[in-house]
Amino acid sequence: MGDFLEIFYLLETLDALIRRQNTGNCQRLAKRLEISERSVFRLLSYLSIIVSRDRIKIRYDKKKNTYYYSQIDYFFNHFSQKTFPKNN
Repeated sequence: MGDFLEIFYLLETLDALIRRQNTGNCQRLAKRLEISERSVFRLLSYLSIIVSRDRIKIRYDKKKNTYYYSQIDYFFNHFSQKTFPKNN
């Protein structure tokens, strides 16, 4: 993982895959995102911290082989324009 924009893109992609419950296991997710497994766990950790503000947890379903949000209809929007105040 590199610069801010790359991490931002990866977080958005990870969020979309989690919402669709289509992540696969860590190894598959690493291949899909073209990053290491360690980086996958790092991204999951970052995203967990962000969504915990909304009292949401990221969990893993062994039967479905996917990560998912503890609240099914959760919509991640912490990177919207509201998050970053405009400079006047």
